[in-house]
Amino acid sequence: MASETTWADTDFGAVALGDKRLNRRAVQIAKEAFANPAGQATQVCRSAASLEATFRFLNNPRVDLTRLGEAPFQASAQGCAGHEVVIVPLDQSTLSVTDRTGAKGFCRVGSTPSRGRRGVEVMTALAMTPEGCVLGVCAQQWWLRPEARSPDYVEDRRPVHARESGLWTRTIEQAESLFERSAPRTRRWYQLDRGGDAWHVLLKASREDLLLTVRAAYNRRLDDEHQTTYLFETLSQQKPLGRYACTLSPDAARRAGHSKHRARQLEVRACPVTLRVVDTLTRTPVPVSCWAVDVWERRPPSGCSRLHWRLLTTYPVDNADDAVRVIQGYACRWRIEEFHRTWKSGCCDIERSQLRSCAAFQRWATLMAAVASRVEQLKSARSDRKLNALELATRDEIDAAILLSETKKFKIGRKLTAEQFVTLVAQVGGYTGKSSGGPPGAQTIARGLERVVYTAKGIGMMRKM
Repeated sequence: MASETTWADTDFGAVALGDKRLNRRAVQIAKEAFANPAGQATQVCRSAASLEATFRFLNNPRVDLTRLGEAPFQASAQGCAGHEVVIVPLDQSTLSVTDRTGAKGFCRVGSTPSRGRRGVEVMTALAMTPEGCVLGVCAQQWWLRPEARSPDYVEDRRPVHARESGLWTRTIEQAESLFERSAPRTRRWYQLDRGGDAWHVLLKASREDLLLTVRAAYNRRLDDEHQTTYLFETLSQQKPLGRYACTLSPDAARRAGHSKHRARQLEVRACPVTLRVVDTLTRTPVPVSCWAVDVWERRPPSGCSRLHWRLLTTYPVDNADDAVRVIQGYACRWRIEEFHRTWKSGCCDIERSQLRSCAAFQRWATLMAAVASRVEQLKSARSDRKLNALELATRDEIDAAILLSETKKFKIGRKLTAEQFVTLVAQVGGYTGKSSGGPPGAQTIARGLERVVYTAKGIGMMRKM
């Protein structure tokens, strides 16, 4: 991410759309989007010629969506090669747009259909380090809901790939394929919310020896020949392995009604279980062995929601340290929520694209997903205080951030950490420090990054003179 040119060449340089002109245009659009992220192409492109070329690219049926996305996903997987384990949270999101006539090719969204709101479903996998530093989007699957309602669960005999819930396994398969080619020695630990608690997901993880944690949505029956037992009751009967304190981020504390300075006191239980999973296609029960971890907040403040997670995992839990490792891995899952906010309504703001077809919208959203992941990478880089700023930016960009922020702490040419550089970029975008109510967000970083990138170009030209 040294500059918009280096980043675009790295993430989209390997794109193979079957035409060199289309490949070059994809890289050029990525450069402009990174330098000036926005939801509408008219705000991203700096010239009339560039805008016209961008619209032609997005509406070109020869631009295959799968090939367009494969290049940045592959680059993200390659960036994981130096890590022993990476956390890969998965989550589904609805991208909603205005489509009053229904002629743009979008599908119904939400439980209550709206005449003016249509959209498309998408499942995204985001790779990150166990410490929570974002490495990039490594898989993405799209889904258009049929207008007719799906059959009830008991009566549904469709194969997994024909169901919306099949997005979970399809996204995992896509990520596994990319990692096997680019980072085969890196262990992937998938993190799924309650929507991923499906029989085919659990069965796939068990049969293919995948490292996976999913928050339990159902009180599943356990595979016990002697008596009828269930997951939640069995977990509650276990002796506590230990207790530990977990301090929430300011945003998470605000949503839960907690003081951001107060740590949550959590009690942990765990045990191995064998679930009685029913294959709905064949109606036959299949035993799935895994570990269950129960996280329970002992005394939440008055008026605050109690944190209570029941996690199913294929990671062996033999002691309290193993259980805490599972909990901490699942706690990283919130990063993908931040990615969705940056992508959908934050600095990338793709839901306001106003493109006239679903296919063009998906191409634009795929390009902007790579940009959103880079913004999130900048945000998360602040947590790694040992990371050198030169691993995120060029010398010209660092000097531009020092110059534009008008800081008195650093002089031009000074070596900075990633945390210091990101803070300066956010200050250029309007971040005022503690009075802003927390660490800098995607909006302030994106605003500052736009000014820093263009100022760095001027600094680079002057140095070459």
